[in-house]
Amino acid sequence: MAASRKGKAVKAVKQEDLRRLMQETRRDSGRQKRVESPFARYSGAGQLMCALCDAPVKNALLWQTHVLGKQHKDKLQELKSRTAPAHTPAPAHTPAHTPAAASSSSSTLKRAAEPPPAPGKRAKLQTGAGAGLGLLAGHYDDDDDDEGGAGERKTAPPTDSALPADFFDSGPAPAPPISHSGSVSKAEQQESQEPPENRPESLPEGFFDDPVRDAQVRQVDTPKDQLEREWEEFQKEMRQVNSASDAIVAEDDEEGRLERQMDEIEEQMQCLRRVEELRAKQETARSRRRSQRREEEPMQEEEPLEEEEELMHILTQDWRAKGALA
Repeated sequence: MAASRKGKAVKAVKQEDLRRLMQETRRDSGRQKRVESPFARYSGAGQLMCALCDAPVKNALLWQTHVLGKQHKDKLQELKSRTAPAHTPAPAHTPAHTPAAASSSSSTLKRAAEPPPAPGKRAKLQTGAGAGLGLLAGHYDDDDDDEGGAGERKTAPPTDSALPADFFDSGPAPAPPISHSGSVSKAEQQESQEPPENRPESLPEGFFDDPVRDAQVRQVDTPKDQLEREWEEFQKEMRQVNSASDAIVAEDDEEGRLERQMDEIEEQMQCLRRVEELRAKQETARSRRRSQRREEEPMQEEEPLEEEEELMHILTQDWRAKGALA
């Protein structure tokens, strides 16, 4: 009985320990294969999830398959398009010129274009300017005075005028800077608005008999390059599909191995239960035999005593007497 109790205790402990060990091994395997990615995160229960797609991933082996999937690529492209700054060309603002500013700028440009006068001409201009200012100020006399004044004016030195002394000595005023942003932007707009018939891409396919030259003129891939590019893309897709299928097969193998281990553990537990039942039956059979033996022992002891008494009674009688053996 003690052995059966001990076997039951061992059985219960082993079953609980085996289940606990299986869970721990699963957790350890999951912890060892943690995915290192900015989009990978784990829930409180240790479930791998994609933060970008907000979708759970069944196993770390399938993370690469999920990353190569169409849903993840679309989400990543959408995130990049949202985060990328929008580069738009700033419109070229030409300053609005008033009529006064236009006239002043034109006069400045004309003055800059004219060559500087000679020294003799400069003196004549000064005297002429002084005379003009004198007339404006009202310094005029009769006709005679005009004649005498004219002679005196010819001999008189030039008087100071209202113009500054370094008016003619100073160089031409610098021309104001002209903004070329408008012209550059207009040129870019003209280039962008170039009619499509003038572009190489507008030529029809097969315009040239030579396919290589036709592709070069139209600025597209040659048929050979296009076939090679398509072949590379096909191989890339096949590699992705193969990696995904390998990951799925590996996951199925892992699940099958775990299921087989669980089935073997259950089978072992059933065998242990049968062994314990057989041991219990054996113990009950032994106990019954012992009890039967204990009950049969006193009866076997009484039977020999009765036989001995009968034998002694026969021997003590006179066997020669009539009816002694009757």
